[in-house]
Amino acid sequence: RFWGDHYFDNVNKVWTTSEKSKDGRVLERSFNQFVLAPLFKIFSTAMEDKQDDLDKILIVLNITLPRDERDLRGRPLLKAVMRKFLPLGDAVMDLVILH
Repeated sequence: RFWGDHYFDNVNKVWTTSEKSKDGRVLERSFNQFVLAPLFKIFSTAMEDKQDDLDKILIVLNITLPRDERDLRGRPLLKAVMRKFLPLGDAVMDLVILH
């Protein structure tokens, strides 16, 4: 339900294909809400050096960084977090095995 015109109404806890809720609120596309917004939050938090906020996000995502990676700042920190969050090597290997 992430692709196309699919929306999730957080207030009523329902999926819909209408961009407006029953009470007239404009809804955000589900892909943006559940995929892009969290990624953008990780990116901005790491790049703006908001270490306390990033620590909270990493706890929620169950990501632990070694001490040397936690001391990084900016782009190197972002790369370290994204390697743990979206391990591209594993994803490509799974894709090759499945197809």
